[in-house]
This record gives sequence, structure tokens and C-alpha cells, in this order.
Amino acid sequence: MITELINKIRRKMAFYFRLTRPYISIAINKQGESILDVGCGKGESIKVVDRNRRLIRVGADIFEPHLKECQMQGTYDELVLCNVLMLPFQIKSFDIVVCLDVIEHMEKEEGRRFITYLEKIARKQVIIDAPVGICKQKPLEGNPYYEHKSTWTAIDFKNLGYTVRGFGVYGLYGEQGLRFRLPRVIAIPFCSFVFVLSSPFTFFFPSIAGDMVCTKKLRPDLEKTRPKK
Repeated sequence: MITELINKIRRKMAFYFRLTRPYISIAINKQGESILDVGCGKGESIKVVDRNRRLIRVGADIFEPHLKECQMQGTYDELVLCNVLMLPFQIKSFDIVVCLDVIEHMEKEEGRRFITYLEKIARKQVIIDAPVGICKQKPLEGNPYYEHKSTWTAIDFKNLGYTVRGFGVYGLYGEQGLRFRLPRVIAIPFCSFVFVLSSPFTFFFPSIAGDMVCTKKLRPDLEKTRPKK
């Protein structure tokens, strides 16, 4: 029981010290009223991204146990069980669409088509968060969808018109990262410290970062009027 509690605290510490979520909360479109969290997982990210619960939240995920946990906590206004590659939403149905630590879990070509669709269902902004470069990861916590299947770089997103910001430094996380080579008792605190310390330097140089946040403001002339309720 104590070991489980310690591991939970370590995971929470690593999550909040990675800085990407606080940055997204700053970068998010302030005129938006609704947000779709694609691959929402346990809902931990949205609690940071939308700290004041200003937005109408919809979470979509394929892993039912995570959605049940979100439902118990009341994290979202609506939850949708679905494969994120086949999202059941209409064009321009959300002001903001976020996809955090998801795209690396699909094949590269699937990911490219996926990005195009996210831009179709968003009215104002798309935000995608992903590890930079190779970051191998096998299924975790009984969830087969946690496996990493593709590699993404800052150039991939810049070529698609995204503004890309870097966080941390490459080589900390993933199965071959420093975190898994250090003793467990110091791995998370040390890697979190290095991540925070390096972020001011890699912010404008995402090609050498560990994580990247990619934001795209959609052009007004591509937006459609909101569907009637």
C-alpha cells in the first residue's frame, strides 16, 4: 500500500513538472467556449489546461476504464467511448481541440490523416502534444493503446503550419531514456529537475527537446458558423 502511494506521488510529480500542460493553459484560445480532449485518458491533463473550468469539456477515449474514472470524478461535461481515428463529431463542432500524448500511439500515415481531421472539427485552434523523436514505450497499466508506434519531429508539425515549442531535453523518457537507467528512488525527481532546468533553453529549439507542444490557430475564413443546438 505504501509503495503504491509513493509511486502514485512520483507519477503526479513527473506529470506536473513536465511543464507542457501549464504552457497549454496559457496558449489556449481565450475566446473559446468548448474543448474536445481527444484521447483524454484519466482526465489529468484537462484539469491543468482548463484550471478554472471555464470551457465546456468533452472527452473522447477508446479505453473504457479511464472513461469510467473520469465519469466518477465529474471531470468532463460529456464523455464519448470511441476510437479516436473515427471520431463521431461534426465539422467545426468545437472551438478548441487538444490531443495530448496521443498521436505517437498511431502509425505515421494514420497520424497525418488524423491531424487533418482534427483541424476540420475545430473552429479556432488545435493543440497537439507529443514526444520529440524516438521514444519507445510498451503498453502500460493494462492499456494496450499506450504503445508508441510512430516518431514525430518539430519539422513534421512546422511543415503543417504549427507553432512548435520545446520542453525538457531529448533522452530523458521512453524505455531507453535516462529515467529507466537510474535507480527508481531518484529517477523521477532527477529527470523532472533536468526537464524543468532545460526547458528555457529548448523552448525555441524543439528539435533537441524531449516534448513539444504544437499549436495552430485556424484561419477565420475557414471557420463555419456554429451548428444550431
